[in-house]
Amino acid sequence: MKFLVVEDNQIFAQVLVQVLTQHQYLADLATDGEMGKAMAEAFSYDLILLDYMLPKLDGLDVCKQLRSAGNQTPIILMSARGSGPDKISGLDAGADDYLVKPFDFEELLARIRAILRRNAGNTSPMLHWGELCLDPGNIVVSVRKVPISLTPKEYALLELFLRNPSRIFSVDNLLDKVWSFEKSPGAGCVRTHIKGLRQKLKDVNVHDIIENVYGLGYRLKLPEPPRAPAPMVPVSGMNSPMPDGVLEEPWAFWHPLRSHALQRVGEMKKRLQGLIERLADVPVDRPIDEPVNEPVQQQIALEVDELARWLSGFGFYGAAIQCQTISEKLRSSTSLSAYWLQQLIALGTAVEVVLAKALPQTLQDLARLLGLAQRQNQCLCLSLIELLPCEATEQAASDVAVVNDYVVNTFADQLRTTFRGEDIVSRWGRHRFLMGLYGVDLPEGMQRLAQFLARWQQVSLTAGEVSVQSTFAAGVAVSPQHGIDLSSLYDAADSALTQAKVTAQARIQAIPLVNSSL
Repeated sequence: MKFLVVEDNQIFAQVLVQVLTQHQYLADLATDGEMGKAMAEAFSYDLILLDYMLPKLDGLDVCKQLRSAGNQTPIILMSARGSGPDKISGLDAGADDYLVKPFDFEELLARIRAILRRNAGNTSPMLHWGELCLDPGNIVVSVRKVPISLTPKEYALLELFLRNPSRIFSVDNLLDKVWSFEKSPGAGCVRTHIKGLRQKLKDVNVHDIIENVYGLGYRLKLPEPPRAPAPMVPVSGMNSPMPDGVLEEPWAFWHPLRSHALQRVGEMKKRLQGLIERLADVPVDRPIDEPVNEPVQQQIALEVDELARWLSGFGFYGAAIQCQTISEKLRSSTSLSAYWLQQLIALGTAVEVVLAKALPQTLQDLARLLGLAQRQNQCLCLSLIELLPCEATEQAASDVAVVNDYVVNTFADQLRTTFRGEDIVSRWGRHRFLMGLYGVDLPEGMQRLAQFLARWQQVSLTAGEVSVQSTFAAGVAVSPQHGIDLSSLYDAADSALTQAKVTAQARIQAIPLVNSSL
């Protein structure tokens, strides 16, 4: 499914696109109203996420003009303006839904799924074809309740066909719906992905789900009566049923990281509670006449900003937004009442709940990829990459955090455009990245990283008036040589990365024997 995001706040737009991408939605980005209107008129989208306040042409006018021109693409209007008249104006302009910022990304995704169901005339949250089931909420495809592993493009193609069961899609239609207009490949790539999807479904006894319509394209075939169930082996990974006592073990290396984050949230709550105790004699519904302690507030805000970056790095975007809300309140108010401090502590508790229960999406995706590699007797190359401290040509950089964020975001973009679409490339903390390369052995994995390192060191990095030089170190491990489970692979890659960083120079390392020094 292909969406258009029209949002001028660069940081929020990047986070929103990342969330959509992680849930297998393709997203094009426009940064002002005129660009968004032009793209909505030029390309076919399944949904438009439209900011209310935009430069050049505001979201309300974009919505009105699209509807006046007969464009019926579903629109969700996003705005910090949450009054009743604002919502009425947005809906009357033609928006299908109105969401007030800041919002929980899970709520946004649920609203997206509801609109897509409504447009397809489907009341069920699940998409079915015979015994095959696609769960958009959890991004899981299963046959007889047993998950199967698909690449992001295979998943997107299958969802498109299931949502449009009677429509014939030409190759050009599929390119338009499943690939972004900047990265649109040739017709051969589409046929290759459909062939791969058919084969994986055939492997689990689901035959001929997509049929060729001679001279026109592809469509979903009407399902046959259910066949006798074939014996299947459960696939470990995202949302797979696991016996009691087994679930935690594959994620052992995640526990210290989670504990560290929970500790930081707990410290933040204690410091906020300390400010409340200072206001013990002040009514909770009235701000005090003088600042609580402005330097302390600003210091807490800085620490919460860093925590938000950390959470975003691991894919906890909703929790990161909650931390940003805490930080903004601390920065914008020179005097906070005990009531507001209690509200900020409640937000901190909500972040703790997310961290205690959730697992980073990256780990779930890697577990699925590792299970697939083991079934197909393929290698899985796991790489842990860390950006080394930047060297700025001007030491008087005005905002080190801004420069670092710029370098990290640019590095992430370079990684995702360099490696294959089916590879897993994800942030793993503030300056780390985790990659999973399917079907890649140790020499090939190290060679690819070495080539990327050489390319990265040639990238011109300029943040404002500050020119930056950046490099990285990487640790590499491969299944089955370094381990047959995710925890063993991660430990091996982490140990290799530790060794690679000893010299504080660009280096790619593997354990135990092969290493390459650059």
